[in-house]
Amino acid sequence: MRGAEEERSGTATDAGGEEEKQERSVGLMAGLMDKAKGFVVEKVMQIPKPEAALDHVSFRSISREGVELHSHVDISNPYSHRIPICEITYTFKSAG
Repeated sequence: MRGAEEERSGTATDAGGEEEKQERSVGLMAGLMDKAKGFVVEKVMQIPKPEAALDHVSFRSISREGVELHSHVDISNPYSHRIPICEITYTFKSAG
């Protein structure tokens, strides 16, 4: 009987060792993936991006229905190709 018990406990230990190896392997892969994500994010953050700045705004007309504005926007594009502006979103705030 004692030999059978030792054999069973040896098999359980081997299975536990395999599980530990798999867990370490999964942990290692997760760590490598996190490092790769961090590297990509860092590189993307360093890529120059086009910027726009509102230079000046003038009032075209003012009425009870609304306000018509004329604005000049300076655009800085670090690339040699044109970038289409499809939509501009802004917020106009007034105190009073």
